[in-house]
Amino acid sequence: MIIMKNWHEILNKFILQSKSGDLKTSSYPKEWSDLRFRISFGMGAAARVPWIALITPEMEVSNGYYPVYLFYKELDTLI
Repeated sequence: MIIMKNWHEILNKFILQSKSGDLKTSSYPKEWSDLRFRISFGMGAAARVPWIALITPEMEVSNGYYPVYLFYKELDTLI
């Protein structure tokens, strides 16, 4: 199990990795509290807008309403 100290640490790592082009997500937690943690930097090629989502066990990122962070690399902005 991967343990990160706090949410701030996860977001900083996510932003730095988004800028690097590394697509691996294995160093991130799979769960956060009672939610599933999903992250994407792209598949095969780096995404223009990498994202982090927190979803309930019955949801999928392709179906549902959930909190998400989007990192717009061109603008260097996390929303």
